[in-house]
Amino acid sequence: MGGGVKNAVFRNIAMLNVGSKNTANLGNIQLDGITEEGSALILTLNYLDETSNLKFQKAVNSANFEEIEFSEITIDNVNKGNSGPSILMEGYDKSQTNYPKTYLKNILVKNLNLTNVSPIQITQLLNSSFVNVQINNFNGNSAWKINDAQKLKFENVPTLKRNNWA
Repeated sequence: MGGGVKNAVFRNIAMLNVGSKNTANLGNIQLDGITEEGSALILTLNYLDETSNLKFQKAVNSANFEEIEFSEITIDNVNKGNSGPSILMEGYDKSQTNYPKTYLKNILVKNLNLTNVSPIQITQLLNSSFVNVQINNFNGNSAWKINDAQKLKFENVPTLKRNNWA
């Protein structure tokens, strides 16, 4: 484990049926989802390659994601019940190896429009902002599942008011 991403911008993206088991039609084209539930946007440090037979020397520090911006993004999963979290952000909780707990840091999400999705899931996130996030027709009672996160800012995020998190 090692590496990560720093100082990156992802913008002007439209996704239909990404990270879901759903089927959608776009004109005369049928779009079939994947065979297992996934997420349209994923930032994770919490993974292992369980199928690898290779033995690599462990990196000195865990991977890290920081100073990343997501803007002008639209996601429609067609059916809200057949996907993993629409957005999955998870740092490293030190359960897999002996690296210290590592937070994703300084992530900016702005002008995001989600429709027919499963809740956003966030753990180990620090000093990050969500601006103009609209979530329509989400699965469950809450559009957000946030744990072990600190110093988050929310501006114009109507669904968050229902969660009493901020």
